[in-house]
Amino acid sequence: MLLEQAFIFMGKQDLLSSIIFGMATLQGFILISSLIIGGKYRKLQHWFLIGLILCITLILFQNFIVLSGYYLKMPALILPFFPLNGLVAPLFFFYVLLTLYPKRGLKIYDAIHLVTFFYLQYNHIGFLTLADEYKIGAAEYWYFSDVHYGTLVTPGMILRKVMVFGYGICALLYLQRKMVTLQHHAANTDLTFLRKFRWVVYAFILYAISSTMLKIYSYVNDIYVGNYEIYHHIINSLVILALTLLAMNQPKILTSLLKESSGKPNNKREGVSENVLIHLEQFMQKNKPYLNPDLKLIDLARLAQLSPSSISSAINNELEVNFFEYVNQYRVKEFKERIDSEKYAHYTLLGIGLDVGFNSKASMNRIFKKHTGVTPSQYSKKNNVSTYELETQLR
Repeated sequence: MLLEQAFIFMGKQDLLSSIIFGMATLQGFILISSLIIGGKYRKLQHWFLIGLILCITLILFQNFIVLSGYYLKMPALILPFFPLNGLVAPLFFFYVLLTLYPKRGLKIYDAIHLVTFFYLQYNHIGFLTLADEYKIGAAEYWYFSDVHYGTLVTPGMILRKVMVFGYGICALLYLQRKMVTLQHHAANTDLTFLRKFRWVVYAFILYAISSTMLKIYSYVNDIYVGNYEIYHHIINSLVILALTLLAMNQPKILTSLLKESSGKPNNKREGVSENVLIHLEQFMQKNKPYLNPDLKLIDLARLAQLSPSSISSAINNELEVNFFEYVNQYRVKEFKERIDSEKYAHYTLLGIGLDVGFNSKASMNRIFKKHTGVTPSQYSKKNNVSTYELETQLR
């Protein structure tokens, strides 16, 4: 009797789908809570991530209301959040952009990215102002009748899907450009976060592609609107999880890795950098870690008992060189000392180069010439070093 009374105000249902959407909605709110409790709300980019997850969660929630049958009892919650579809792609794009360039902030012209949202909101006002019985009728028509999805497809709907894909591609291009830039300022291991982050962008692009393909498939094969919504928002529920996993496990090194310098460092920071450089120079001269051709920033930091961020900051800000240039300076110096020493007279140029940390003949010639203005063979001739055997090989 109580069960019957509980369902007296409920309309048509899709029990399995309502369970799926109910769990996805709950998952979304849990993830948002986790981000806030974990302190992920302190940076602007994380607000965009939270906003993104909230938009998808509310879109899932409105579908849960219809598919669970509660739309009769709460007609005001029949598709009120549909315009949020216009915010999903821009929110993701700015989350990526501000993660890569945290100093950028927001510009006035960024408001142009809200055009799709306001357009959808304007077109949706008519539905929101309908009487409750008309909203209920529309929900039952879309979700529980035999109406095919193809009858509702418009050019605007296709354009929105293309825009989502476009935002994903733009985010990927920014990410690739940042990785190329950082390759000249940090060791490969410092790019671990960005490589993982790239998979999140790939996931978003895959979401855009799969959503578009589902729309085309539904149109061509006369899939019912209700079934399309179920399939589409199951994809949405998976996207929530994929977009949040990385943010919840973001390494602390990201802050120093992606920080863009603005203005002059204060005296305290200058003092710290100078101390780091002194310690680092003593360590490099005594232990010669640069002889390892695979030396990376994180390896040097571990050996010298310094943090990767302090080393990067010191050599970038104080010496104005990147990590690889800094290490190669020591290799070139070591190369010159050995080539001028009788101890290594029986060595070939390539043999000396490989011993001091260069990993190939090409890189040795390129780096040595960059630092000295001449090739190793030219340097050996100039200094009358007996390396005829390899000089012949290098020509």
